[in-house]
Amino acid sequence: SPQASGSNILVSYNLPNGITGTYTIGSPFSLTAASFTMAMGQSVLITASGVTIAYDPTASGAQTLATVHNATVTSPEFTQFPSANLPDFVLRTDGFSFSSFTLTANTPLTFGNDILSATGATLSASNVDVDFGDATTAPSVSGTISLALTGLKLFPTGNFVQIQATSVTGTYSFSNFDGADPSGELQLTIT
Repeated sequence: SPQASGSNILVSYNLPNGITGTYTIGSPFSLTAASFTMAMGQSVLITASGVTIAYDPTASGAQTLATVHNATVTSPEFTQFPSANLPDFVLRTDGFSFSSFTLTANTPLTFGNDILSATGATLSASNVDVDFGDATTAPSVSGTISLALTGLKLFPTGNFVQIQATSVTGTYSFSNFDGADPSGELQLTIT
């Protein structure tokens, strides 16, 4: 039930199917989300609770919507990775940024219906800043995302062909990022 006090409005309502319709809000506002989830493809999921989101429709230019000092990052696609803390996640009207996280799995991993296997993996990201751009600014991504695999095997259970590598390191290049389509390139070094 909505509650109002002066110029501050606290609304509590359970919306199982989300909010639909058109709403016009002409002055600055904030709301607190009990839970916050942001997916980056199927590889990374960021979650947090008690997130306050603020917006001023009268402000010009990009503005910070929320700063989350203690979010959690997981990888739904690679469930062997444990979760990690994601400090200083910032959601803006033009994108998002975060300082760093590292996901490390020291257990055997398999990929692509057992086509690839590895004895360990580390996925790291640091100083990531995504800007979706606007009419005057081109979309951009900065920061570093890297993957290191140890004990990599191609066709590990194959009886005819098996290929092994001591280590594989990779970095993800966003040089073709256009702000809309998944665009990037994984560059691998195999030893």
